[in-house]
Amino acid sequence: MDVSVAIVWSGSGELQYAITSLHDVHNEVVAEENLRTWLARFQLLVENSLDVVYQVDEQGRLTWVSPNITALLGWQPEDLVGRVGLGELTYIHPDDAGPAEAVRHQAAPGTPITLELRLRTEHGEYRWVEASAVFGVDEHGTPTGVGVLRASRDAMRPRRR
Repeated sequence: MDVSVAIVWSGSGELQYAITSLHDVHNEVVAEENLRTWLARFQLLVENSLDVVYQVDEQGRLTWVSPNITALLGWQPEDLVGRVGLGELTYIHPDDAGPAEAVRHQAAPGTPITLELRLRTEHGEYRWVEASAVFGVDEHGTPTGVGVLRASRDAMRPRRR
């Protein structure tokens, strides 16, 4: 319960009257608690997953990437946010750039895409990853995309060179 009190005094300093206001904030408190619980769960999942979660804007720039990008590729999130996605030529293996770009351009809004490609690690080596993404619009109608990167589960099978 939120309580407000305004006291009005007379010119001679005597209490003239008091105005009180009561506002039931139970629903707001419950909503805030639910949001805190949801955010804590989301943070736990994102920070402890082996997968990397990311978001891109309408230009394909990374707007957010989970901290586990460091375990997968060695980069810190701040090294990547603001850049034109992990598909930027400085991050993607040259042999995979064309096919990756073709898949991205063929992606229909709301339709998930998945491909395997090699991404450069912070140390200049390449690691096979599986990239999944879906493109659409956010709550404001702005084009956006979200995706997941994971180390390729089938690392032992022969790869094309």
